[in-house]
Amino acid sequence: MPLRAHTLLGKIDPNTASASSLQRLPGIGPVLAEAIVQYRNERGPSIFAGANDLASVKGIGPATIERIRSLLVVNPDQTDENILPQGKGE
Repeated sequence: MPLRAHTLLGKIDPNTASASSLQRLPGIGPVLAEAIVQYRNERGPSIFAGANDLASVKGIGPATIERIRSLLVVNPDQTDENILPQGKGE
């Protein structure tokens, strides 16, 4: 069964997370969290293919991305490599 939750093993999927969940990320307060949700809503539910795509959201730069990169998981239900240690799940 695919995982559809916005968090997985404590990581947050920016494609599905609520603004309040996004605020758990360091450097992401209410304004940036709402900007991420708005950006996603305007462009589609799976707009973020990786952490670097968050740079498209006004106010998020390279330093913020580096701080949150390890706390993100993107589209965990689309590929096992995002959720399982390498070599597992075969």
